[in-house]
Amino acid sequence: MNKCPTCDRPMQNKQGLSRDQALFMGKLRVLFDELGYSPSMREMAEHFDLSQTAIWNRLAVLERKGHIHHTKHQQNSVTFID
Repeated sequence: MNKCPTCDRPMQNKQGLSRDQALFMGKLRVLFDELGYSPSMREMAEHFDLSQTAIWNRLAVLERKGHIHHTKHQQNSVTFID
């Protein structure tokens, strides 16, 4: 099993994304590029016009599938795993 590059936790191998998940991931990358930093949950929720809970759920799926890493209880902590 691979280890996370930022926290050394074990990670699953990347899994495929659904069409909606891939679309969200693409839009998230664009937002990161526009801002130049990892946005907070509030910033992502406002940008995507979703609740913070919906954003958290989507990030949890992307992390579980091995596409991002998100440090819980820490602002601006989403990183992409390439």
